[in-house]
Amino acid sequence: MRWTEYETDMLRHFWKSSDPATLRPDRSLAVIGDIHGRADLLERALTIAEDRQIICVGDYVDRGPDSAAVLDILYDRTDIISLAGNHEEMMLRFLDEPLKAGPGWLKHGGLSTLESYGESLAEPPVSEEELIALRDFLADRMGPEMITWLRELPLQWLSGNLGVVHAGADPRLPFEEQERQVLLWGHPKFGRKLRKDGIWVVRGHAITGLPNLHKRCISIDTGAYATGRLTVALIDEGDLRFETVSFDERV
Repeated sequence: MRWTEYETDMLRHFWKSSDPATLRPDRSLAVIGDIHGRADLLERALTIAEDRQIICVGDYVDRGPDSAAVLDILYDRTDIISLAGNHEEMMLRFLDEPLKAGPGWLKHGGLSTLESYGESLAEPPVSEEELIALRDFLADRMGPEMITWLRELPLQWLSGNLGVVHAGADPRLPFEEQERQVLLWGHPKFGRKLRKDGIWVVRGHAITGLPNLHKRCISIDTGAYATGRLTVALIDEGDLRFETVSFDERV
């Protein structure tokens, strides 16, 4: 495949703190944005994250074509810290309560996840029997070990004064006291109010045209499933760099 302009220069964006001591992770980090079934982009992103601690911000399933493959990659890579996202939460709710949670999950990308496991549906199921059968199908294909792994994914990760979450954090509360709902679904004051504890926060969840930094909040979801662009934040003491990988879908 031919590389796009994005891949030619890896969409490099650089930022350096005016105070080099401000951003202080314990080690060099590579934080990968929302993958959403793009196993091809994940594999490419992993090649530019070597020799760093890799953290993925969640939303590995739904919407993109290869959710099953993404989960397999992350499950096998014990060196990668995989956080939970709201789409993993919705899928697990479907497994627990297919009648209650199924319609919402299927509407927001679950059909693509089912297709990646071999169940292709022209339209969402409507009967209780169909929903239960789909739940049983997915649970069987995923297997108990994968489901347990998903249930145990952490919600946040902290290295020095750099925190990583899926959706956001309440700037008024200590990092370790954040509510599950906020970490998975976001907070209205995230990115609008500067934290007083000096912690920088990297998150995905909300699609942005380009990765960006605002009030020590670093947003890296560039909509991989829709745009074909997956962003990695490379972070060192006093240094933040974004690299975005993509495929040229026209070839």
